[in-house]
Amino acid sequence: MAFPLVLSLSIFLIFICYKLYNRLTAKLPPGPWPWPVIGNLYSITPVRFHCFAEWAQIYGPIFSFYLGSQLNVVVNNAELAKEVLKDNDQNLANRFRTKPLDNVSKNGMDLIWADYGPHYVKVRKVCNLELFTPKRIEALRPIREDEVITMIQNIFKDSTKPGNVSKVIMLRGHLGSVAFNNITRLTFGKRFMNSQGEVDAQGEEIKAIITNGIKMAGKPNLGEFVPWLRWAFKDENEALEAQDRRLDTFTRIIMEEHTIARKKTGETKQHFVDALLTLQKEYDLSDDTVISLFWDMMSAGMDTVAITVEWAMAELVKNPRVQQKVQEELDRVIGSDRIVSETDISNLSYLQLVVKESLRLHPPTPLMLPHRAGENVKVGGYNIPKGSIVHVNVWALGRDPKIWKDPLQFWPERFMKEDVDMKGHDYRLLPFGSGRRICPGMNLAINLVTSMLAHLLHHFVWSLPNGVEVKDVDMMESPGSQLNVVVNDAELAKEVLKDNDQNLANRFRTKPLDNVSKNGMDLIWADYGPHYVKVRKLCNLELFTPKRIEALRPIREDEVTAMVGNIFRDSNTPCNVSKTLMLRGYLGAVAFNNITRVTFGKRFMNSQGEVDAQGEELKAIVTNGLKIGGKLNLGEYVPWLRWAFKDEDEALEAQDRRLEKFTRIIMEEHTVARKKTGETKQHFVDALLTLQKEYDLSDDTVIGLLWDMITAGMDTVAITVEWAMAELVRNPRVQQKVQEELDRVIGSDRSVNETDISKLSYLQHVVKESLRLHPPTPLMLPHMAGSNVKVGGYNIPKGSIVHVNVWALGRDPKVWEDPLQFWPERFMKEDVDMKGHDYRLLPFGAGRRTCPGMNLAVNLVTSMIAHLLHHFVWSLPNGVEVKDVDMMESPGTVTYMQTPLHVVPTPRLPLHLYTHVE
Repeated sequence: MAFPLVLSLSIFLIFICYKLYNRLTAKLPPGPWPWPVIGNLYSITPVRFHCFAEWAQIYGPIFSFYLGSQLNVVVNNAELAKEVLKDNDQNLANRFRTKPLDNVSKNGMDLIWADYGPHYVKVRKVCNLELFTPKRIEALRPIREDEVITMIQNIFKDSTKPGNVSKVIMLRGHLGSVAFNNITRLTFGKRFMNSQGEVDAQGEEIKAIITNGIKMAGKPNLGEFVPWLRWAFKDENEALEAQDRRLDTFTRIIMEEHTIARKKTGETKQHFVDALLTLQKEYDLSDDTVISLFWDMMSAGMDTVAITVEWAMAELVKNPRVQQKVQEELDRVIGSDRIVSETDISNLSYLQLVVKESLRLHPPTPLMLPHRAGENVKVGGYNIPKGSIVHVNVWALGRDPKIWKDPLQFWPERFMKEDVDMKGHDYRLLPFGSGRRICPGMNLAINLVTSMLAHLLHHFVWSLPNGVEVKDVDMMESPGSQLNVVVNDAELAKEVLKDNDQNLANRFRTKPLDNVSKNGMDLIWADYGPHYVKVRKLCNLELFTPKRIEALRPIREDEVTAMVGNIFRDSNTPCNVSKTLMLRGYLGAVAFNNITRVTFGKRFMNSQGEVDAQGEELKAIVTNGLKIGGKLNLGEYVPWLRWAFKDEDEALEAQDRRLEKFTRIIMEEHTVARKKTGETKQHFVDALLTLQKEYDLSDDTVIGLLWDMITAGMDTVAITVEWAMAELVRNPRVQQKVQEELDRVIGSDRSVNETDISKLSYLQHVVKESLRLHPPTPLMLPHMAGSNVKVGGYNIPKGSIVHVNVWALGRDPKVWEDPLQFWPERFMKEDVDMKGHDYRLLPFGAGRRTCPGMNLAVNLVTSMIAHLLHHFVWSLPNGVEVKDVDMMESPGTVTYMQTPLHVVPTPRLPLHLYTHVE
């Protein structure tokens, strides 16, 4: 046992000493301290170019970091970019290729990923002299113009169809269609997608190849950066080989089709596939080179054009002055009696400045494709060893305040003062790279981007939807490859939760959720299927029936009465001169005691808030679970790295053992008691143990269900009541109106009973209004697509995570009058259901995944508010005004008030109604 520990510590110390020696003696660029084995992999945030710009503020414009044992260097200003791309161009012209890139480039037999050498020079010559010549670009112009005109027609059709009252469209789909159709027609000579967006069989295959390739490329493999670990990633290698065969088969079929057609007609077309097949013998190009060059063009041209145009359009709707100026130029040069042609672009000087300004702020490839040092070189006075990976942060160059005046402002006129080149000669602006690795297709890309913008601005005036302001446009860049979809209005929520309910009924689980749910053997985190149906049936027919809810009422009423007594006692203690209380503790005690008594049949906390030994263990398990669940574990998102997080896995296993031991002790106590008395109580633990055999429930399912109830009921009730009370102290008119109803229905000679709630209609509106504004789970627990579906006309691929923004539904100004006002009377005009049938108000979800315990929760919440308002008048402490109440939400899955509510309760009933005997 001692030897492995000593060995591990020795290796660790050797590593630290080696890195320290390297940093001190090799004069490497400064940077964050790397960890053994993984380097700085854990430190890099998802939007890497943002992360690198932030690191540049700490370490300087050139810094280094490690991915595994691989040294990476990043340069962030124009002078250093010139050193990389001009002064050391030849020595830094190689590429670093991961296994997926080896796969798609046929081991560097293409252009983009080839190392610099005779092969690269030959293929570059083919591109410059044959493929991207002005003559071929002009010959292919009809394809580009055809696709752009089709886009205009589709936008007009979609924005004017009868069902689209708001005239709002999502532009990305239209731009993506142009990019996809243009690049496939240029490369393969075929249009795989028609004007309705329907894709043929070959188109589906090409999309599947691209999607799978992106997924593989986006799944890092530690063996790429730690060579001695490569043996551990055989599955990934097999998947890559299968992808390679699929890509090869598809491309060879296309090549064969063109070869046959050329032999038949004797005609060679301008498409790249025909060009390369014709030139193959002359330039001695292998099949691998031809195939990989096709996929270079596909990968380079598929997204970048659409991304560039979308960013430019976002800036133009945010800056109507600039949009109008472009349109005035279009009217002056083109007029209104014809449409734009690419031949007009040279006369549209201001539009060209707009394109340049958009590429400065939003380069589609913000980090230039990585260069690799073929020799030892010096950059910025630092040594860059042979084999290092060098990144140029193009995004940072375009926003450098030392170079650009007001760098974050979208101001095309800056290029009128100085004509900054963007084709690789000026190192301040490098959207297409520079030097030996500059993009050969940049003129083709610029033509298409400028043409698309010209058509969009010539045919339409663009504005934001009603109610959306410039500040609401999200200008954040997308970080990663896991597709998450968020819906924010009632119609789309209905599509998710009703129309596509079954296909979107799965769950996304992290390792901690696997842990607490026993790998989805519970209800909340189970995937939809036979197990879920069985457990849901058990909940609906046995656990959450009206009969059981009524049988458990004495527990709820006992805890609420205790709360009232404790509030009265604490607000009247001699030392509490101000009579001020922090309400959260009292609400939390009700929630904690209620859910533990209902679930485990035990009260762990007394009226003084003192917790017994089992209660302390329960709280420790819950606290530790939240800590583990809230701790980012890279192994969750990069499964191949899980081996590197043994400590986290061991902590999870220890937590699982602790949770299981605690629960089994409770289960055993109830089993013994039941055998002894022959009596089955209504608590959930007794119910589940009694029903276990009948429903064929494993112990894991029983334990998972018990913890579902604890986690679902521990915080949500207290959070809901605290938000409601915050609104009521801020709106004394509403508070008074509830109290008048309570006095009318209950009077002042007794306390409220849950059976009174049905008569308290205005109080029910208050609860509903509070849940509209402050749902305790503002983002519904994530659904996962079990198959490909369509939502809002868009494709949601299998495996996507779908979120319903309940918080946004309740504040949608298209649905709610004065949505931010707390106004319960709105539900007198229209009785909006909140139990999953009306998609405007979904605090408990809807469809197959609706909360089975919602009636229990609503009863307790309403009872707590009724007791609080019946027994006390609530006001703010002296000197605190309504505007001082912090109504900000805390971050997290459930939303507490960021600042706990402090209030002053004033008793309003006879004294005997405030006593509670334990």
